[in-house]
Amino acid sequence: MAEAIRSSVPPPASVPVPPRPPVPWAPPDSPAPQHRPAQQGPAQQWTAQHRPAQQWPPQPLAPAPPRQPGVNGFAIAALVVGLAGGPVVGAWLASVAIRQIRANGGTGMGMAVTGLVASIAWTLAIVVPITVSLVV
Repeated sequence: MAEAIRSSVPPPASVPVPPRPPVPWAPPDSPAPQHRPAQQGPAQQWTAQHRPAQQWPPQPLAPAPPRQPGVNGFAIAALVVGLAGGPVVGAWLASVAIRQIRANGGTGMGMAVTGLVASIAWTLAIVVPITVSLVV
């Protein structure tokens, strides 16, 4: 099988080489050929005349507008934990969120306050019945 493959491939010496194109000849005392510039059609003339001026060095891009701060993550957590019934953790998350929003800006103040109020309500809902039952 290997010999069949070897015999089908021609040896490198049998590959025909294309002839080289003839070299233009000029007598040694003749002047070098003069090249004429290519004639421009109406489309090339129009683009050459109306091409915008190149500015160098390139102008830098304008800076991006400042990014708007998003909703504070502690405010979202305070709302969820406060409504779910985690009075101590919800109140702590709400206080952290309120401090961060006042210091750094951002949104979520309403969620933080709602989480704080819900945490206080859960605290009262747990503490008041226990206190009443112990007193009576």
